[in-house]
Amino acid sequence: MRNWSYIIAVVTGCLIAALFFQHVERLSTSFLIIDALGTAAYGVVGASKAAEAGLAIPACIFVGVVNAVGSGLIRDVLVREEPLLFKPGQFFVIASLFGVTEFMLLTTYVHAPIVPTAISAIAITFVFRLLAIFFNWRTRPVIRLP
Repeated sequence: MRNWSYIIAVVTGCLIAALFFQHVERLSTSFLIIDALGTAAYGVVGASKAAEAGLAIPACIFVGVVNAVGSGLIRDVLVREEPLLFKPGQFFVIASLFGVTEFMLLTTYVHAPIVPTAISAIAITFVFRLLAIFFNWRTRPVIRLP
């Protein structure tokens, strides 16, 4: 709140959204691509913050995945859409799990530099999510209900 550029960016984004909200349906794939990048970044940030707090590796992975998935959940609730998390077959939780796990394992056991490892983890999540979007990859339920 000390820097006016953040407020200007938010107000500009709101104005653009208000002016072009009728064209949103045509841009749904574009939004999914941007969402894939955001999901990837949120996962890495969540895992790194959990690691800084001293949590164990499985806990850091859990926090990273929950952070990645939770960001999309909040967004969907705010725009009054059914959350992507609740739609059957969406492949974004598994994609987040891949990226966050790679980040934690490389930074902890290999002692790889954080920034390149974060970029690679974001890329892994992003690529898996894009592949799922473009090739319509779906998960299936473990138990099929009648």
